[in-house]
Amino acid sequence: MKRLIDLPLDRPVAVLMLLLCLTVLGVVSVTQIPVSFMPTIDEPEIDINVPNPGSHPLENLRQIVQPIEEEVAAIPGVRNIFGSAMVGRAQVEVSFDWGVDVQLKKLEVREAVERARAKLPATVGHISVEGDTDGGSAEVIGGRISAVQDLSESWDLLDRRIRQPLERIKGVARVNLYGVDRQELRIDLNLEALRGHNIPIEQLIGTINAANLELDLGVIRTRELRYDVRSEGRFRDVETVRRLVVADGVRLADLADVNLREPTLMRGRHLNRKFAIGFDVYKESSANTVDTVARITARIETIRADPQLRGIDVVFWQNQAEEILGSMRGLLNAGLYGGFLALIVLFLFLRRITTTLIVAVAIPFSILVTAGGMYLFGLDFNVLTMLGLMLGVGMLVDNAVVVIENIYRLQAAGLSPRDAARQGAEQVSMAVLAATATTIIVWSWLFVTEPNTMKIMIGQVALVICLAVACSLLISLTFIPLAAARFAPKGDLGPGFVMRRLLPAYRRVLHWTLRHRVVTLGALILLAGSSAYPIMKIEKTGQPRQQTRDVLILYQIHDASTMEVLEGYVNTVEDWIESERETLGITDIYSWFSEQDNAVQTRVYLPVQQATEARFKRLKKQLMDGLPVIPGVELEIGDHHGGHQRGPRTGGFAVVALHGEDPEYLEQVAIDVEDRMIGLANVIEVFGPTITGRQELRVRIDPERARAAGLTPDRIAETIAFTFRGQHLRRFPGPNGELEMLVGLHEMSKPGVSTLVDLPIPTPNGRTVALQSVAEIERARTPNRINRSQRRTTQRVTVQFDDEATTSAEMRKVIGAEMAQVRLPEGYRWDWGQRQREDDEALGMMLVGVSVSMLVVVLLMMALFESFTQPLAILITLPLALVGAFWGLWAFGFVFEILAFIGVIILIGVVVNNGIVMVDHVNSLRRQGIDRETAVVDGCSDRLRPVLMTVITTVVGLIPLAISSFTVAGVYIQSLAVAMICGLASSTIFTLVGLPVWYVAVEDFGRILAGLLPTRGRKPAEARDGV
Repeated sequence: MKRLIDLPLDRPVAVLMLLLCLTVLGVVSVTQIPVSFMPTIDEPEIDINVPNPGSHPLENLRQIVQPIEEEVAAIPGVRNIFGSAMVGRAQVEVSFDWGVDVQLKKLEVREAVERARAKLPATVGHISVEGDTDGGSAEVIGGRISAVQDLSESWDLLDRRIRQPLERIKGVARVNLYGVDRQELRIDLNLEALRGHNIPIEQLIGTINAANLELDLGVIRTRELRYDVRSEGRFRDVETVRRLVVADGVRLADLADVNLREPTLMRGRHLNRKFAIGFDVYKESSANTVDTVARITARIETIRADPQLRGIDVVFWQNQAEEILGSMRGLLNAGLYGGFLALIVLFLFLRRITTTLIVAVAIPFSILVTAGGMYLFGLDFNVLTMLGLMLGVGMLVDNAVVVIENIYRLQAAGLSPRDAARQGAEQVSMAVLAATATTIIVWSWLFVTEPNTMKIMIGQVALVICLAVACSLLISLTFIPLAAARFAPKGDLGPGFVMRRLLPAYRRVLHWTLRHRVVTLGALILLAGSSAYPIMKIEKTGQPRQQTRDVLILYQIHDASTMEVLEGYVNTVEDWIESERETLGITDIYSWFSEQDNAVQTRVYLPVQQATEARFKRLKKQLMDGLPVIPGVELEIGDHHGGHQRGPRTGGFAVVALHGEDPEYLEQVAIDVEDRMIGLANVIEVFGPTITGRQELRVRIDPERARAAGLTPDRIAETIAFTFRGQHLRRFPGPNGELEMLVGLHEMSKPGVSTLVDLPIPTPNGRTVALQSVAEIERARTPNRINRSQRRTTQRVTVQFDDEATTSAEMRKVIGAEMAQVRLPEGYRWDWGQRQREDDEALGMMLVGVSVSMLVVVLLMMALFESFTQPLAILITLPLALVGAFWGLWAFGFVFEILAFIGVIILIGVVVNNGIVMVDHVNSLRRQGIDRETAVVDGCSDRLRPVLMTVITTVVGLIPLAISSFTVAGVYIQSLAVAMICGLASSTIFTLVGLPVWYVAVEDFGRILAGLLPTRGRKPAEARDGV
């Protein structure tokens, strides 16, 4: 170590050239490191999407989700299986253990789906198997195409003039359009014509398919040649389909309208009261996000000028490049302001411009060298690494401050600049090395916790922080001594305010506390014990607090309604919002409505610059007080939470997840739970199946009457399905590729209930009977969606409660007591849902992280001090230092979430660093023969200034983060800054006042224990003398 410290002074040119090379490497790296929004994380998750047009959720559950689950569950390494059965489609999400070969697992999932395909209905369309492993691409642009006219039948125009030009841009992986579909050949049946000609629907479908057939007929061989024989009997154009003869003297055009058109959508969108279509642009995994978005933006400007798109506006709804630049701009500004404040603090302590500038020059150098390390480790410039870099900047100063302050102190004591630089760096070299190792090693828990997305994201921040502090160690032991020796301050280096006023007072406090150890320790323990209150009261979650630009208006519609009715509801709400636009201060209104899901949402957006929490709360109140009353509709201010849950954004919420096998029985249990929850104290609203279902007509077939007519239940069901759901036929060869061909009623036809009642059912003897003669039709309610978790059907009841009157933990106790009275049959159970399990796992990971960090730090300090007792003195200050962090988070209304946890981990490193600096110097004085109490007082006094300098510079550097409202990737980071500021404030008191007392007390306690232990080869008296 000594030879390394002597190197900058003995070989200054070589050291400068080395530092210059590292700087050049950093400059080059900055230009080469790609920029992205978030790191690419290949999550071991695969999604299976199965379209089944016109199908019922219960049908999709039993005929699609369960068969696929059975096959997928046999794949080794499966961790979780989540299924969803919805109207017209089904989805299965399979997650695997981290570390598996996800590409191989994707192939195994595809094979499992193929095995299950034989069990799936014939009406199932193309099954997609996709996941986060598909190229690592990410959505960089979310846009809307709005127009006064309806664009739902403009697929070709939008595809040719918008989608394809965007997809040809360098760096773009794909472009998805939604809200408009490709053309189909639709055969819209006329039921009256079918009845008049007495043609069964099955016969009609068979005739159409037989006329649209192309087969391989074999091979003909001659002596020298081989010929493949193929029949060509497919439709060539729409007119051929219309002229198809389906019965004697009857053509298809006599029974149906045959047209090539876009399907009528069962969902719609409005943007600022205009019809809208959505599009998403995904980048290639290796593409630079900012550059790619810039090229997309330039192409959009060209598209806007296209005369064929006159009256159509293309707007960006989500721009990832702007989010990246905004986050980085906020971090940069916070770093600059914080760095400027930190330099002012350094100048006030050091009172020399040259000395302050030496530390200031070390900061950009360390950042550039850190960038070089990021390039070598293959990291991107993303919001997480930039956050780590900004936090690392605050820690860059610590080692430099300790070294420069010690050199400064020795210069003031009369040593020459060169000797002061040499001895000053040597005296603290072990301390700064241990402090740096501690800062790095507090992240060692990342190696022993189970991999997950959160761990990977924290790892990005941690790696950059570790690189930054490692660079700061290099700078502190090379550049700082070299610059301090070359640019020594001139003039008197007499004591400043700290040495004149604060230091004598601190020494008096130390003498008093060492004489009154019991009182001091008791007071500190009581102060630490006070943290129990905020720890119990503060909310704990694994989800960070996110910025919200929009208020979501949910429409609770009891009866399933048509598109026209749903759009009428939307127009009523949008008309009122538009009339109050200036009063509300909003920029955009976006609505989405779906007949298929019987769901309607309207989002009201604030300007980006005004999207503060206070402004958001005011907008919510304005909407709640002023929204119009719509008969049959209840308007709620709410939100959907991530994952598999849905619930309110206002107030707190708790989820009761019921698990079982029978979805219909489970729904009845959920309704009973709803009734129980609504009467509990502090409950605002309960969201459950009573407000999420829809009406349906159920056909109950009478087996006796059906048998008398020569019919079977499946024959009757097939006829009804053919009529009202439609049937996919063999594909039609269109001008730009094959198109879907469907036969059935027009999507927007309204035949009425009487049509179902009187539907003719063909019998085996060639006659027909009305449906009502073999079945009863009744009205009932059915869920829009059936969820599955771990191959068990799940019903969720979300309870909204007043989070100002109670906490989540207390509310769960009340709900748990009520649920204890619910008697569930064998095979049925309840829990708090997937979101709560994820939160519990995150909190468990945090607890492991803090525990492992403390353990490893203690082991490191034992090795450094060659003592088992002295590290305990520093360790005891760690939990006491967390007092300020929890009190600060609770007092300022924050929750303990992942960013606050990162702040606590960093806090551990900082607190230990200050303790190491003090204890190392005290031990050095004791090795010189100074008695313990004098060494403690003098050593702590000598380190008062560097401890205050590092703490105050870190605190003032974090103040811009704490008081600003900017976000990183849409996540507020104030909790991290508040936890560190308040934790550092309390830890400084414990370190300066408590650590000396703990140091003496622990050592005395260790001697007492040593005296009680038996010794070999010594007499008892000798043993006592040795103690």
